[in-house]
Amino acid sequence: MAFALARQQTPSSLAAALSSGEIRCRLRTFQPQAIPQLSPLTRRRAGPASNSTVITIPGLPPNSKVNRSTPERTVKPYRWQQWFATQGGVQWREDYEQRMDPTSELEEGLKALVVPAASTTVRLLDVGSGPATSVGKVWTGYDLQITAIDPLADEYADLYRGAGVSPPIVPLKLDGEKLSSRLPVNYFDIVHTKNAIDHSYNAPQVLREMVAVVKPGGAVVVLVNENVAEREQQWGLHQWNFEAVPRLGDGPNGGVRDAFVYEHGEAVEVSRSWAVTLWNAHGRVRMEQLLRSQCAAVERIRVLEGYKEYAARYLELHIRKSRDCPA
Repeated sequence: MAFALARQQTPSSLAAALSSGEIRCRLRTFQPQAIPQLSPLTRRRAGPASNSTVITIPGLPPNSKVNRSTPERTVKPYRWQQWFATQGGVQWREDYEQRMDPTSELEEGLKALVVPAASTTVRLLDVGSGPATSVGKVWTGYDLQITAIDPLADEYADLYRGAGVSPPIVPLKLDGEKLSSRLPVNYFDIVHTKNAIDHSYNAPQVLREMVAVVKPGGAVVVLVNENVAEREQQWGLHQWNFEAVPRLGDGPNGGVRDAFVYEHGEAVEVSRSWAVTLWNAHGRVRMEQLLRSQCAAVERIRVLEGYKEYAARYLELHIRKSRDCPA
């Protein structure tokens, strides 16, 4: 079988910036940024963890918690160092093999989101990809072009050298909050993020930027554990919560149960019966309100069983940018 292998996509504007050395994204030393249009937070904030010290981290909310013996900027690279050293270990072996396999097939769910077009070129952006993107690298019959970005790309480069490996797609160093400053707008068919947006210093802005760089009619896919920042008490990387709240009375019988269907034995929720809120210690914003100004809307929400260590539900959000959105 002939495979159309994904090639790493580097848009011309980004390539020019890279070659000139213009890109100088700082690793978790961002300037504090105001969160616009957030309503006052009514939820009680969890108290500090007993094994953490309350300190101020530039670019993160005041009173963010970090264990002084494990600085926040080293938490994620250390986890990935162990991942490389053990090739995923017992728990993440399949994940390691899939990420490092240059012939892994693009997920059917992502293929289904691509709007049919005359061109066989499909451009995909993975935001907060980690050292090796989790998306498949091959789509038979298509020229799949993948761009991966992550603020910790320099640290990951050190991990590659230490482990003696080279991933199929090497991420570029770029913040999710600044996508349109380096990448073309209205460009990608799919913009994807998995277990990363809750680590950002301004999650609403990351969503705006993801919508900005996806083309009209394109899809934004967000995969995130629900309310992890609250469970982790804003420790380290976890700074934002995503919460799905059922809309009462939306179904024909006026009950939440009308929203559930089953796919492959899993309870799945259709989008019309859920509202998603982004929140942290400073405030909250409704996703539908945020997207409305971006010429986009939530197309579907799946609420699934999440990772056991977080004891949380897992949210899969499909966002569609309007085809009528001005270029």
